[in-house]
Amino acid sequence: MATKTWTWWPIVAVLVKIEDMLGTNRTWTAVNARQEDFLKDFFAKCRGELGKLAEQLTSVVDTAVGPVNKFLADRGFDIQLEDQGPRSLYAASVFDLLLDWLAPGKKIDWRAQDGFAFDAVKLKSLGQATFNPVYMLGDTYSNEAVQITASNGDVVHLIKDRRGSSGRNILGVAIAQHGLTVKSESGNKRYEEIIFPMVTLDQQVDISWLQGLHTCTDNLDFYEIAQALQQTKVRMNHLGVRVESAVAVSVRFMALATEPPTRFVIDEPFWLVIERPGVKQPLFVGFMDRDCWKNPGSLK
Repeated sequence: MATKTWTWWPIVAVLVKIEDMLGTNRTWTAVNARQEDFLKDFFAKCRGELGKLAEQLTSVVDTAVGPVNKFLADRGFDIQLEDQGPRSLYAASVFDLLLDWLAPGKKIDWRAQDGFAFDAVKLKSLGQATFNPVYMLGDTYSNEAVQITASNGDVVHLIKDRRGSSGRNILGVAIAQHGLTVKSESGNKRYEEIIFPMVTLDQQVDISWLQGLHTCTDNLDFYEIAQALQQTKVRMNHLGVRVESAVAVSVRFMALATEPPTRFVIDEPFWLVIERPGVKQPLFVGFMDRDCWKNPGSLK
């Protein structure tokens, strides 16, 4: 599994910002399972907590796409929204978290046991780091970990993962939803210093699953998300760590609201099974991941 990130706060913030135009406390309606989980597990729980992150979140909403795209570009992000036509809305939210270590570490070159060389940090413990096992999903997964306290009191967890790629996507979502359980015990290991990789990451995160999420105004105007983009940057070195994540959303006006059509949407990896009545075994069984989601052009 390649590097993957989960940053929900700017998604929550951008929907709340849209409500500045459509009216507060909108009821958002999901059209797929990912949206249902997001609304229940993140949006409903996190929207009331946005005030606690006022210094890290900046949002904008406009009836024109230009100012929103400029807002993104001015903050160093490449993602840009497309014009969706009359009466559409455009919004963006940027999450910017900069944490300093209590005491600067030292830049070093390091080589892993398999010979892989990388830029690393040597950080003296100095009371800022504790070493306790971390439990994810309750007591299901236990991993050796270190907890580093930043200068503002935030805690950075660096957790070894030796289980392989199986289940990491599910686990990442679960951590974002439920957090971590740290078991501090008197017999836990103590170390004088920590060595960990420096990080430079700039990736566009696929949040197309957000498309189709819709709401209705008090005037019965129907709006749905037509485009959803996210770009996340992570930098970590001997001085600290910085996480920047931008989410941009266009909301298309869909005229006078009627009962929205019911949809069964498949936008996640799926099983394709073909059967023939009267034949006991399936004719074909396949698991279709995104690597094969392409237009074949012709079937002949």
